[in-house]
Amino acid sequence: MSLDRTAIPRNVLDRLLEVERRLDDLEGFAALPVADPEGGDTTYVSIVQEVEIGEGPGIDVTGASPNQTVGLGGDSVLLYDSAGAPCAEFAATSAGLVLALAAAGAGDTVELPSVTITGGPWTVTHGTLRGHSRFGSVLDGVVTVSTDCQLERLSVVISGDDAGALHCVELEEDARVEGCFVSMTNATGDAYGVYAQHDGDCYANDNIVFATGGGDGYGYYADGAEMWVSGGYVEASTAPVGVI
Repeated sequence: MSLDRTAIPRNVLDRLLEVERRLDDLEGFAALPVADPEGGDTTYVSIVQEVEIGEGPGIDVTGASPNQTVGLGGDSVLLYDSAGAPCAEFAATSAGLVLALAAAGAGDTVELPSVTITGGPWTVTHGTLRGHSRFGSVLDGVVTVSTDCQLERLSVVISGDDAGALHCVELEEDARVEGCFVSMTNATGDAYGVYAQHDGDCYANDNIVFATGGGDGYGYYADGAEMWVSGGYVEASTAPVGVI
């Protein structure tokens, strides 16, 4: 604010200068007016000071204060706690996924962003491993789904060359795979899309499964187990085994 002393009476000028000083003091703050009970000048008490906003799990902050944007990042693996605790965040890498799966407890969910992660093998030992979308979240490596665990809404895509057999998704007893895209290609030996070897039941619902092998290619194969399959689509060179 710029004031011309020659055009404003002294008492008015002094009052305006005081207002200017108080506005400068309050810049960047929220304040409450506090009146003097004896009729003196009103003072101001700061109640909020400008602060920098920090990022949280799955949350990104862009820009500089006070013009910052806060939103979902979509660039990390998140572990959702079934008891309602804040999410834990892990790198969207093979090593980060291993750590997230190891940290998961019963009922928890590990969720992948829309990213392709190579490496493995990975094992879902507790809860659920879920992708952001069936074709957006892609794993290039073997995934084992342990007893009472679930694989959901992602792709597992492997292409290899082994004279033996290659598996894409392995299910233990009472494990489930739902809404996934599974593609197993073995140039030389047998290819197994979804594979189970135990004495119990396991479940596959609404999946798209491809299996191509230089030998046999099984979309679904249950050795000793019973695999309950519903919905979805299968394209394989060999008829499924152990499927109900």
